[in-house]
Amino acid sequence: MPSEAPPNYEPVKGLPPVAPPSGKFLIQLFLVPGLIVAVALAVVWGFGWLVGGSYSAEEFMKDLRNPNAEYRWRRANDLAQVLPRDKTLASNPKFALDLAELLRNSLRDNAQNERAGAERSKSLAKSASDKPDKALDEERNFIQYLIPCLGYLALPTGVPILEELILAKEGADPETIQLRRRLAVLALANLAESLKYLDTISSQQRQEIVDTLEAEASKGSSERRLWSELAAEYIQARHEGDVRALGVDQTLAECVKPSNPASQDPITRERAAFALNLWQGNQEENRRMEEALLQLTYDDGRGATASEAPMRGLEIRYKAAEGLARRGSDLVVKRFGILEEMLDEDRQKEIFRIQTKSGQETADEALVSSTVRGALRGITELHRKKPDLDLSSFVPAIDKLLHSSNPELRAEAERTRALIAPNRK
Repeated sequence: MPSEAPPNYEPVKGLPPVAPPSGKFLIQLFLVPGLIVAVALAVVWGFGWLVGGSYSAEEFMKDLRNPNAEYRWRRANDLAQVLPRDKTLASNPKFALDLAELLRNSLRDNAQNERAGAERSKSLAKSASDKPDKALDEERNFIQYLIPCLGYLALPTGVPILEELILAKEGADPETIQLRRRLAVLALANLAESLKYLDTISSQQRQEIVDTLEAEASKGSSERRLWSELAAEYIQARHEGDVRALGVDQTLAECVKPSNPASQDPITRERAAFALNLWQGNQEENRRMEEALLQLTYDDGRGATASEAPMRGLEIRYKAAEGLARRGSDLVVKRFGILEEMLDEDRQKEIFRIQTKSGQETADEALVSSTVRGALRGITELHRKKPDLDLSSFVPAIDKLLHSSNPELRAEAERTRALIAPNRK
């Protein structure tokens, strides 16, 4: 047995003393590299999922029906990010119908729970009834994240439900109804763009979608059959050049009528103006949408606070005038003055103001540029659709923009001027 070193033993000179590793050293050696690897893998997996991932329609529907309410609404939010990029998923007929059916059932269940919650709150103190319980709150979240998904589909299966949500007067408390209405109007605006995907697919792909919709019409509820038939007829009509508004024209027009609760909210009206920029229909439907836009060009911002109403009204008027121009409507002539104001960059800098971090007020260049550019593009589209319409009244304002300090506005002004007054110096 070897003898122990004496207490006064000294290590050989020239070698450092040996000490046990500290906790900090172990963390640096193992934990930190492990965290780096974990984060790197998370980034890779997350990026892969964002650009498409491996989630199928069936997997998404399974997740959206998960018993965990919080998990469901988070997955609905995820789906809203995926659909604009995944056109195969967005144009899947069965998935589109399942999604509309899921929203319908969720709304029906939630309406019952809202009524039950309202009854319970009557017997509670006001302080206890001010805030909904967690289960009811998560139900609302799920519906509010599911509504935008219908607008990112490349099929119009969800149009009837979105229209109902816009015109709804009951089913939840007034604040929730208003929020759903705003989301539904924006979803219709997004849907108008999403449906353009149907113009890019082959005849074979189009027929496969129609065949699947017709097959789905024989399954499930009578409402599912109606949605299937609506979508199949719309796709075939669109291919033949028979563009239809699917009742969107009437629904959005209701958002303007003073007698309708939907018209009392300036955010809803502004989103309606945006949606009316995008939807097309037959002659009668187009006329109805253009008349609604014309009415919005006189908006005064009602429904907003006294301090916000002037700006709200202005933004709605601008969006509506731009919409009339983009649509090539004859009615826009009555509101040329708004477009001329939108082209005045100096005036826009006076209107749209922001405060810097230092507290100094300055022009909101992003909003100024967006407003002027919107007017220029609206006038360009108006000329394309109405080449014989006299637009010479806009030339002085456009000429002034040729000297703008904003290079993007200068370039846009040059393009617009070359179209509407190519021979004028």
